[in-house]
Amino acid sequence: EAFIKNYGKIFHEPEAVRPRQDTIEHGLKAKFSKAFLVQNVSKKTSFNPIMFHDVEVYLDELLLQCSMVDDQFQTDAQNIFSSHPNPESVAFRRGPLKQLQRCKMKAETDYCIEKYPTSACLVDIVRCTVIF
Repeated sequence: EAFIKNYGKIFHEPEAVRPRQDTIEHGLKAKFSKAFLVQNVSKKTSFNPIMFHDVEVYLDELLLQCSMVDDQFQTDAQNIFSSHPNPESVAFRRGPLKQLQRCKMKAETDYCIEKYPTSACLVDIVRCTVIF
């Protein structure tokens, strides 16, 4: 029970502070604000411009940027851990980029109560594993 209460406090309360791609230095900002999309897209259609821009436009651009920095991230991370005082005790494994469908699912479910764009909450797209 305590775990569930703490989980809610950490991951589901809007006032919880979490890193976002659109608030960090050199992070990706949405091209259109939520207000702009609401004001400029016809209300006579079932098309959801906010969701579309979030998980189709913003997320695609985020994944593209992540794929561009992946090699350098992996090289830098490997160099950091290879300088460990006992490098034989450290195993570095390059991780795959998080797949588009998994990113969409997380944006639409795990981060659905976060502010727009919810895809900005994805901060674990470029990954690696280090075993000591």
